[in-house]
Amino acid sequence: MTLNRDDLLFVITEFPRCQDRHKKVIGASLACPIALLEMLAGITDPRDRRGIRHPLLAVLGVAVVATLAGAANYRELGSVAADLPQRLLHILGARWDQARHRLAAPSAGTLRRVLIGLDADELDTAVGS
Repeated sequence: MTLNRDDLLFVITEFPRCQDRHKKVIGASLACPIALLEMLAGITDPRDRRGIRHPLLAVLGVAVVATLAGAANYRELGSVAADLPQRLLHILGARWDQARHRLAAPSAGTLRRVLIGLDADELDTAVGS
């Protein structure tokens, strides 16, 4: 995933507006989700190929951004994800929803199923823990 300067600037300027709705404060750098996405690009998707609606990298990206926004459980992850701006969803690689004519964020259930199914050792290796 390659992001240009304008995309990074958007993340830095627009993301705080989204999290203001949730009254949370980010302590980490806002460029952090982009660097993490690059690290997570090689993670193996634990899902069966049938029925996949959201790319794995988009699900992981939304989970990272929502966590940085202060989400502490799966329900909060879904709530923050639903409020993400369209441009940020585009940067994270979200899928296009034909019925709603907009990018769709993964639901709390999708985030939960994918995160539970990930191989913890592979994730640790990818992020360098």
